[in-house]
Formats: sequence, C-alpha cells, structure tokens
Amino acid sequence: MEEIVTAAAASLLQAMTTDAWQQAREGVVALWRRARPGRRDPAGQPEDDARTERELDAELAVLRARLAEARHSGDTAAEEALAADWRDRFRELLLRRPELEGPIRQLTEDLDPAPAAAEGREDSGASGHPSSGATVTNHVRDHGTVYVAARDMTVHIR
Repeated sequence: MEEIVTAAAASLLQAMTTDAWQQAREGVVALWRRARPGRRDPAGQPEDDARTERELDAELAVLRARLAEARHSGDTAAEEALAADWRDRFRELLLRRPELEGPIRQLTEDLDPAPAAAEGREDSGASGHPSSGATVTNHVRDHGTVYVAARDMTVHIR
C-alpha cells in the first residue's frame, strides 16, 4: 500500500505545478466522489455533492499555492509536509475503500506516465526516462537557474 500512496501523492504534487494541474484536480475530485457516495453531513442529511466538490476544489487550490510557495522559496520541509498529508489521505482512502486501488493507480499513471512506461527496464535512465526512484542533484552558481522536469514543463521568464 505504501508504494501506491507514495506514488499517488508524488504524482499529484508534481502535476500541481505543471500544465497537468486541471487533470490532477479533476482526477482527485472524481476519486473522492466515488469514495463518498451518499455521504451524510453531521446532522444526518444527504451531503450536497456540489458543496463537497467546491470544498475539495478549494483545498486543492490552497495546496497548489502552498506547493508553489514552498518550491519558490526552496522550503523542502514544507513540500515534504504537503506530500505526507496527501500520502495520509490516499492511505486513509485505501483503508476505507480498497476497491479504489485500481482507480488510484490509473490516476497516478495518467498524471505521471513515465514511470509506468519505464517498468520492467533495469536501466530506465539510459532511455531518457528516469525511474520513479531517480534522484537528480543540481548545483547552481552565480545567480544561475536550473529547470528540471520529469514530465511537461513550461517556463515563462520575465
């Protein structure tokens, strides 16, 4: 289970800061919608799905802003805390609804297809597709800038 929750959280956070943001948002909302059919509010009344979706959408927007801020400031501890929070959410979802393992795996593949394509190859780095366990280290000097992406990247320099 740890492998899937780690991959799902990492894919979600990676997609949050790329052009895949909308796909990530829609995928997570769809997962939570499947996980909570017929959910009831604290008073026992059927929960308004539109309200729940708006709340989750707002949470994802806050996550995206916090992640962007953490990455911009180089705050790896904050970024790891956000990842840990989403690992916990995916873990809890799987504990309550184990049948959602397939859809979570599919969402992970949809958001980050490179590791899935690299499965089964011992040295996936040689093909230009790093494995999901790849580590990249960059050293920057003299006000230099490094851009690294495991997938899509758009850079706007002003």
